[in-house]
Formats: sequence, C-alpha cells, structure tokens
Amino acid sequence: MEEVLQMMSCSICGNLVSSQASFCNYCGSPLHPFQLQIQVSPPPSVCFYHPYLAASYVCSRCGRSICTYCLRPYGGLNLCPICFTSLTGLPAYYVTAPIVVPVYAARSIQAYRGRANPSPYTYSLQNRRLQLPLR
Repeated sequence: MEEVLQMMSCSICGNLVSSQASFCNYCGSPLHPFQLQIQVSPPPSVCFYHPYLAASYVCSRCGRSICTYCLRPYGGLNLCPICFTSLTGLPAYYVTAPIVVPVYAARSIQAYRGRANPSPYTYSLQNRRLQLPLR
C-alpha cells in the first residue's frame, strides 16, 4: 500500500512543504508552534562534612554529597572520608597545617630561650615549679 504524503503551505512564504516537517525547506521558519520547555535545575547541594562549601561529587558507596576537599579517590570510586577509612583502614585526613601556639605560650617559650623579656611568672623546665618574681 502506498503512503500518501500530506502537504501543507508555509505560513511565512506560502510554499508547499510536508506536514511531517518541522521547518520550511524554503525560508526555514518553524511550521508547528514551538513549545518552550523550561528545565529547573535542582538547588546546588552542599558538602555533607562542610555545609558552607558546594558539593562537586557524590560518594560512590553511601551517596553523600562531598566537596573537593573531602573527595578520596580509591580505584575508580569517589569516596567520602568515612567510607574511605572503612574500606582501606587508612586515615581520611592528614594534618598538614602548621602548629599554632597561643601568644601566651609563645612568649613563655621565647622567654625561656632568652629571646624575649621573661615574664615574672615563667615556668622553668629545670626545676618544674613556678618561678615567682622576687620583691
């Protein structure tokens, strides 16, 4: 059985085109009304461990959203720190920050080493007792 091709005229140029076509072959105008489809993107997710950072990855094991700082690649998996530790037994975080000493402790250390004016209440490591100032 032969299929009959139905024709319609373009509303812009008036030429005959196939009714199955989406655009006119002559002028390029759309033949059927175009329906705009708006896709609403989901709200940006935040890291499970750092709620102030945006999540870039999802843990392959537990499904938590994680940031780039929490990402622990293992084989072909993207793991969160907890899943990484439970799978490998290795620590998830390594401390790489410098040691921060409070100001009062730094002054005592400097005074003990003779680099600053000693405080009257300097702790002496030799005799392990508090040195009170002389009056």
